[in-house]
Amino acid sequence: MYVNKFVSADQGYVVIGTVPVEEMAETYAGIRNTIISISIVCILFAVLVPAFFIINFAKRTRRIIRFTQKVKYGNLTARIDDSRDDELGQISHSFNDMLDELNLYIERVYKAEIKQKETELVALQARINPHFLYNTLEVIRMRAISQGARDVGEMIYSLSVLFKSLVQQKKNYTLKDEMEACRLYLELFRIRYKDIFIYTIQIDAAYYQHPVVKLSLQPIIENYVVHGIQTERSDNRLSIVVEETDDVVQVEVRDNGKGIDPARLTEILEELERPEESGQMFGLRSVHSRLRFLYGPEFGITIESTLGEGTRIRVRYPHTEGTGV
Repeated sequence: MYVNKFVSADQGYVVIGTVPVEEMAETYAGIRNTIISISIVCILFAVLVPAFFIINFAKRTRRIIRFTQKVKYGNLTARIDDSRDDELGQISHSFNDMLDELNLYIERVYKAEIKQKETELVALQARINPHFLYNTLEVIRMRAISQGARDVGEMIYSLSVLFKSLVQQKKNYTLKDEMEACRLYLELFRIRYKDIFIYTIQIDAAYYQHPVVKLSLQPIIENYVVHGIQTERSDNRLSIVVEETDDVVQVEVRDNGKGIDPARLTEILEELERPEESGQMFGLRSVHSRLRFLYGPEFGITIESTLGEGTRIRVRYPHTEGTGV
């Protein structure tokens, strides 16, 4: 036994306590087991929790590596599905944003270039051998003048110069070049409809060097000549005005032609906004799509029309620094 003795000198008594050794051993064994159990739990917690985080971190890292391999081999539609906001989550979000910007750039630049080439090909089938075409037109023009048909000669001359301006490859195509192409085209029909059609072009010299997409106005002019002019009238007119509002260079083409039926206008506007082409309205859709691909959804064309009164089409280009605009 364990014996404990206490003597009180003041009171004159003695207290003696005894405890069996086996009972003390059982008590200490319980405490020891409790301490060991708590220690084991703490050690397991200290090991397993960091291990869980490390395994999860490694798994997410491998996912990012697999994703970069997909992008490396050309899969630009791949995305990292990680909604967390830690460092790896931020890296994943940055990769996704980068791919979105890259796809948008490809959509704008490369598809716009394809649209440009398609438009030029359709408008200029004679481009295979342009010199033959020019020389042939010049022979026809001289023949018409020699026969006294000077107006026919003027039309052939305008057509020849128009073809040359469209076929010519210029590194920097400007608003002045596009306006000259429109002027030559309109001059053809001014000569044809001598006393019933007039046109005006208003553009400040400050806008001459503003870069634009080739063939972004001429299809609109052509659309009026084909569908809007009224040969029974003597006051057909078309005006082109260039102005700048809110850092946007806007070209307004207005006519007093037949106008567009509201139902048909709705169809046209819906066709312009469709993601895929249906083969209709190639000219207007080509202009609208190329401008949006290159500059963004806030640019392109808008159409307003009243049946029997005329049509107004606005073409919006972005303001560009360094052009004097």
